[in-house]
Amino acid sequence: MTHHMAKGSAGLLASLAALLVAGCAGSITVRTHEPLNLKALGTTLRIGESTREDVLAQLGVPAGKGRAMLPFDEVPRTVWVYTYAQGTVPLAGGTGRLDAEAVFVYFKGERYDGSLYGSSFMK
Repeated sequence: MTHHMAKGSAGLLASLAALLVAGCAGSITVRTHEPLNLKALGTTLRIGESTREDVLAQLGVPAGKGRAMLPFDEVPRTVWVYTYAQGTVPLAGGTGRLDAEAVFVYFKGERYDGSLYGSSFMK
């Protein structure tokens, strides 16, 4: 069974839970959002120069937007969140792997102000 989901992880979790409760044997292949253009973070996008429009052009529409304040920040900054996940999840006690990556893109005013990246994908 293959399942592709484009919006939110809440729906993904609900779908997985329903299948687990139903006791289906086998596994489910999952993919959320699109692979991220990580090269743009270190090349095309420049801190203090690139605009929100530049980020949209390079990374696309974010999965979420908000404000965040890290311990070293003096004031909260706007943050856009980009996520991507794919893998196979076991449904009847087998083995499987679901990998995910996330990029938090920060803005100071209207300018790109850096990013924070995390991934469980094996290189």
